[in-house]
Amino acid sequence: MKLLLLYLSLTLYPLDRISTHLEIVYRPTLAGGFSRTGLFPAPPVTGELLMPGWTFRAKGRIYSSPVADAMGNIYVGSQDDNLYAISPMGSELWHFSTNADVDSTPTVYGTTVYTGSDDGYLYAIDTQSGQLIWKRRIGTCRSSAYVDSHMLVVTGNSSVYAFTHEGKPLWRVRLRGSVIYASISRNKHTGHFHVTTRNGFVYAISSRGDVLWTKNLAIGTSGNGTVVITPSGQLLVSTSRKLFALSSSGDILWTHEGSFSTVPALLPDGSIVAAAQNYLLRMSRTGKTVWRKQIIQSRKSINSFLSVDRSGNIYFGSRDDHVYGVSPSGSVFLSIDTGDDVDSTPLLLSSGTLIFGCDNGLVRAYRYTGTTAPKPPLHH
Repeated sequence: MKLLLLYLSLTLYPLDRISTHLEIVYRPTLAGGFSRTGLFPAPPVTGELLMPGWTFRAKGRIYSSPVADAMGNIYVGSQDDNLYAISPMGSELWHFSTNADVDSTPTVYGTTVYTGSDDGYLYAIDTQSGQLIWKRRIGTCRSSAYVDSHMLVVTGNSSVYAFTHEGKPLWRVRLRGSVIYASISRNKHTGHFHVTTRNGFVYAISSRGDVLWTKNLAIGTSGNGTVVITPSGQLLVSTSRKLFALSSSGDILWTHEGSFSTVPALLPDGSIVAAAQNYLLRMSRTGKTVWRKQIIQSRKSINSFLSVDRSGNIYFGSRDDHVYGVSPSGSVFLSIDTGDDVDSTPLLLSSGTLIFGCDNGLVRAYRYTGTTAPKPPLHH
């Protein structure tokens, strides 16, 4: 196994603000928060000797991305039809069985974990017991739910659904286009929800379920089509031929040509990083190329979301059976041979933890021995 760089601490960062160029607040959901920026308040992965921390084996492929709650417990779905809860030391706490693949990335809110399944249901599960609280039929659900103190919003088939925490339906918006795999993003400036369809429509939806505007990009979205919301409220949408930046009212601000294979992420200075097949690109906030580097020497592509630490280092899985770490200047400093494709997005914890799922059904955690990464300062 090819191993380069990382220190694992199983201490999670609490939901506090970390000092950096941009405000970063971790939420246990896809891409580290409901703006889906991929930013984590974690320090750089550093150390002297990379060592496997633990390995957990599911019985099916893992396309779901792991998330962690405030106790350090990990939640991830598998194509063996189960959602797993894993302790900070890598042992199974419980599993909850559905009737089809669980490719949905869970969202944890309080003591409830929400996940979708290809069996057509959204599930609310107690994090302590693993017991079902409620389930609702919404159609195939591979998205990660948005949850706040008032409601839960999630996509299923070609609709967006809102529920109370008790599972009572609030509203449903039917969208034009095929099945939606995109997760719901929320713009903190406007309070609007945003989602795309696979055939290139972008929607803005109010908290009451009103469609405020739609934009037809006329190009199919790439990755799963999830919208990234920048700190200024702009929307970033990747497609098979362009990266689009839209205003909060749906106007196209700029585009960047490229065959993008996944959803972009933000660096702490507000610049943008995106994957175009086997290349990684860094762009300015206005879409100008800063650098473009070929990361994978074969024709295999980068398909996981990109995770970014508070110093701007970028971590991702690829279909050449590796997890990579790339510096803000584009230098590869981390390469882990995983033995199979990695479509799952890496999870970064507070002192340099890397946890990811593989297509071979393994969830892996890595740590460094020797010099440890400094713990980030917390600002209350």
